[in-house]
Amino acid sequence: MDCHDYITNLPERKRGQHLQREERGAIQALKRQGLSNRAIARELGCSPTTVGNELKRGTAPRKSSRGRVPSYNAKRGEAVYR
Repeated sequence: MDCHDYITNLPERKRGQHLQREERGAIQALKRQGLSNRAIARELGCSPTTVGNELKRGTAPRKSSRGRVPSYNAKRGEAVYR
């Protein structure tokens, strides 16, 4: 069956395009799996710098040296961005 009407691959991201909610969620899921910024960027088709900036944006600042290290949250990243 050679049907070309179905799209199975995601379209490539255009350069300079803002991250979408789904991409932020993907960053959160992939980071929890332990992937590096470069590996996440390859999956999303964007720059590793974009991933790093988004991780900084969506991670709460650490209040003290005790306790758990805050992790990335996609909702927080989008709220800070807006």
